[in-house]
Amino acid sequence: MNPIALIRRTTVPNTRFISRAYANKATKAGATPKIATNTEPFSQLPPILHQLHEAKARKGVTFEKLAKELGRNEIFIASIFYGHAKPTAEDIKGLSKALEVDEHSITEELGPHWWPNRGFGGDIPADPG
Repeated sequence: MNPIALIRRTTVPNTRFISRAYANKATKAGATPKIATNTEPFSQLPPILHQLHEAKARKGVTFEKLAKELGRNEIFIASIFYGHAKPTAEDIKGLSKALEVDEHSITEELGPHWWPNRGFGGDIPADPG
């Protein structure tokens, strides 16, 4: 099976994701979509990754679309969002631009000093829906 197809079929158990419909409704109402940061795998992530997830939901983009914008693999981009991959300076700049999140804020938490933790989160990350 194609790895991308597998990711799209995979869901993360016991995790509440915001639906695209909720994100669209919240954005239209002027609210910022929020993720349940007290649930797995979000509770173990750096705060900037919560902000990136919220920005992704607010913009209504998928990992696939972000990957195309950054010239990267969809799996790698999803892995950044779940703290399993280390973004390069170019990745940080691209995420900042695509999601309208302050580049300095991302670099402060995910810059050269930060290392990914591949020991939690169990399943392969996937977009909701």
